[in-house]
Amino acid sequence: MADKIFEVSTTREPVASGPFQPTWESLEQYRTPEWFRDAKFGIWAHWGPQCQPEAGDWYARRMYIEGSPQYKYHVEKYGHPSRFGFKDV
Repeated sequence: MADKIFEVSTTREPVASGPFQPTWESLEQYRTPEWFRDAKFGIWAHWGPQCQPEAGDWYARRMYIEGSPQYKYHVEKYGHPSRFGFKDV
């Protein structure tokens, strides 16, 4: 238990200051690493049309399942999925 308390207490210590000062001149000294220019970075944004019915990310799948809440919502709001599918939302 004492070890756990020590671990928790050390997480509250401030971060040590680094080699940079809070000035523009200091920041201009920074060089971007070579790997950064070729690094692949992806973001998956889940704020799409499926957010409207508040059905989560499964809206596109469940809107085609007759009887599901998403199907009922889609038919009421947009019409039958065969005429107005997810790609049209």
